[in-house]
Amino acid sequence: MQRLVLLSALFSLTGLVDAQTLQRVHLKSETPKALRAELAADGFDVVLDAGGLLVFGGADDFAGLERRGLAHSKPISGRPLREILAEESAQRGVPSGYQDLAGIHAAMQQAELDHPSICQVVDLSAAFGAPLTFEGRSLMALKISDQVALDEDEPAMLVASAHHCRELVTPVIALEAIERLTDGYGAISSITQAVDDHEIWIIPVCNPDGYEHVFNADNNWRKNRRVLSGGVGVDLNRNYPQGWDSACSGSTLVSSNVYKGPFSASEPEVQAILALAESRRFAKVIDFHSSGREVLWGYDCFNHPFDAYYQAEAIALSVAAGYGGSERRPSADGEHQQWHSGKRGAMAVLVEAATSFQPSYSEALSEAAQVLGGIEWMLDRPLPLSGHVTSACGGEPLEVNIELLGQVLPPGEENRSGGEFGRWHANVPPGTYTLEFSAAGFQTAQRTVTVSAGVPFALDVELDGPFQEVYCTGTMNSTGAVGQIALVGSASVSANNVQLRAFQVPQQQTCFFIYGQAMIEQPLFEGFLCLNGPLLRLGVTSADIFGQATLPIDLTQLQAPIGVITAGSTWNFQAVYRDPAGGGTAGNLTRAIRVPFCP
Repeated sequence: MQRLVLLSALFSLTGLVDAQTLQRVHLKSETPKALRAELAADGFDVVLDAGGLLVFGGADDFAGLERRGLAHSKPISGRPLREILAEESAQRGVPSGYQDLAGIHAAMQQAELDHPSICQVVDLSAAFGAPLTFEGRSLMALKISDQVALDEDEPAMLVASAHHCRELVTPVIALEAIERLTDGYGAISSITQAVDDHEIWIIPVCNPDGYEHVFNADNNWRKNRRVLSGGVGVDLNRNYPQGWDSACSGSTLVSSNVYKGPFSASEPEVQAILALAESRRFAKVIDFHSSGREVLWGYDCFNHPFDAYYQAEAIALSVAAGYGGSERRPSADGEHQQWHSGKRGAMAVLVEAATSFQPSYSEALSEAAQVLGGIEWMLDRPLPLSGHVTSACGGEPLEVNIELLGQVLPPGEENRSGGEFGRWHANVPPGTYTLEFSAAGFQTAQRTVTVSAGVPFALDVELDGPFQEVYCTGTMNSTGAVGQIALVGSASVSANNVQLRAFQVPQQQTCFFIYGQAMIEQPLFEGFLCLNGPLLRLGVTSADIFGQATLPIDLTQLQAPIGVITAGSTWNFQAVYRDPAGGGTAGNLTRAIRVPFCP
């Protein structure tokens, strides 16, 4: 299909505001879903509507429809939502109900006041050092947990709404979820269990600047409000790094309603959400949009070896949300849920709720009550694979790469442990997998696991390390080592039975464990300090090529040339071997390995 190049100039800038609102037209179609896919692929901002489609844009966009032979209705310009709601209120004699940004933030604060032990409002921009939005706003979230003041070592779930600010039904869903989870805690056993077992984060409005613009100027507005040369706004749900540079990502035209931004994660709103995600390592994510009543999974451009599994999971969630199993692939790549799935192994989907952006408030409440079943399904869904990665020396949490060996994944996909507890997870179908855990300075580990349907598999991994190769030249002789050998660490003599380990030692090479107190003062190769002075040596031969040499020693029994090592003194440790193996002058050491000591 030949792609249409959209050259629409929708914005005329005066100072820092655009002087023109968006317009929308209606297209009749007997095959609306197919036409939507075709137009969306060509960069049109288009959604399903009763009997056809709604297309948002300006005169040039609508001329593009006419060149295709697609007749459309008379354009309707966007208006301040406050005016529309006031008119509806006067006609119906009842308040319209939708809350502006201040009202939503007030509702979040009230939830915290009503449930202080399980509910906490968090300013994400302040908490994680993310920049404020273009108009100077923070991104606000609500955390729900049985010990809300603590960061607990348990799976975290994220519910996000209003990346596209005109989709007003989505913050209603978020607020209804907050009410359900807080009021139900202690009263409904399934809700109580979900809150006890998870950290639940809810962001009712991911696009605060745009949301205010919808209320005050243009109810058709979609993007944020960043002012750029040639237009206003970035589509936040095209700005995430995973898939941002694919052929199916958003537009590169600033004037487009699906403009993906000057670079991935360029927007403060996206940066705040990613900072939260890196801290909490979300295992489960639902991103609410409207409209369509369907669950979106996977990628637009890329196939995935787990596509059939992802589709089946989306169908199950769709049924739980009352959408009868309706699902599809997303409209583009570079979307929010794709980052969590493709970069951190989360269960992550996009839910298109309702049948319009701004249904009557009573309809929005009904929709919210219905889709809560999907949120509860996700909370109850067991994680196929999860666990922690820590250091074998000290147990500190580690951020490491986790690779599913033998699986060919889409470009840019990865998985990593991390956060405060070194948590990781992988959303995989039933089967047997070999996972490789690796990080610079640590010994790589592989584990083989078998995942069964509906049965969570917990796998905690310890990596030996840290170690690091350096190249400080030194000379060994009968009395010790003289020259520059890499400093690797220190331990108090009061900690008996220290275990020294050296990694990646070539086959049958003798690895010398050396200890001493003296060190030179200036940094050497790659900034490491090196020991200097007479040292004793202890030799161990590695058994495997690039293997591990381990030596348990009792520090209190060692003697140095200067006498017995006294309790309370501190000594430094290192390991060295010849390089290349078996070559060079006897005693000439050209490689040193930093090794850990494990009391």
